Amino acid sequence: MKSIIAFLNNGYVTNIICGLVTVLIIYYFQIVRNKRKIKQDFRCAEIFDEMYFALDKVDELKTKRYLLDKELDEEIRARKEKNKDFTIENEIEIRTKHYQEFYNSNKACIVMASRFLTYNNNIILLDSVGTVFFINTNFKLLGILNNIKNRIPNVEKAYNKIDDYANKDYTEIHTMITDIIFLSDYYKELYEYIGYDLLYSKARMIASKKYEDLNLLTLINGPVEERKKFEKDYIKTINQEYKRLKKEHKKHK
Repeated sequence: MKSIIAFLNNGYVTNIICGLVTVLIIYYFQIVRNKRKIKQDFRCAEIFDEMYFALDKVDELKTKRYLLDKELDEEIRARKEKNKDFTIENEIEIRTKHYQEFYNSNKACIVMASRFLTYNNNIILLDSVGTVFFINTNFKLLGILNNIKNRIPNVEKAYNKIDDYANKDYTEIHTMITDIIFLSDYYKELYEYIGYDLLYSKARMIASKKYEDLNLLTLINGPVEERKKFEKDYIKTINQEYKRLKKEHKKHK
């Protein structure tokens, strides 16, 4: 015990410990501040809103594919039990047929999700996040951004040849959809890290519809007081919709 007290009483050691604690406190509050600033940035908020559609559609796609795979597994298991000569080629043929039908019936969802997930404006968000945070010392965030950037080229490549997938085999269609799902999940990880609730995007879109008839150009060129009043009312409407959506979301859990 005496040795510990003597160690802590050492001025050099105390300075080092105080310095480390100060750095950690500054680091923590810098992260909290940066998360808030990213969420408040108008351009980033637009990207969040655009991304909401894609992530919502990918969730639907993910559920549908899960049900399809489950159905196919049961069908193939039953066929193998009835026919001992059932081969892997027969299995691929069945899966390809069903996946081509799945692709054709969900093509609009796949196209829209691919487009929004790889949209050029997303790079603004990724660059903003990478710039404002201590990216070299934040390995969790670095891993998320790297996962997104590594998956984007796969989805872009598939999107550029999207019409060809109507006749591709099971493995290629499955891989293409898997890339979309993984990219969507990585973006969700990024939003979770920043602390951005996608329900807020939905609330903002609902609130915007209530002001569709408003002439924004007239408002911008009008008196400052009217503009401030609109901004206050708009934020209030968003918060009201957000609270309502949160309550509904909790009920469905």
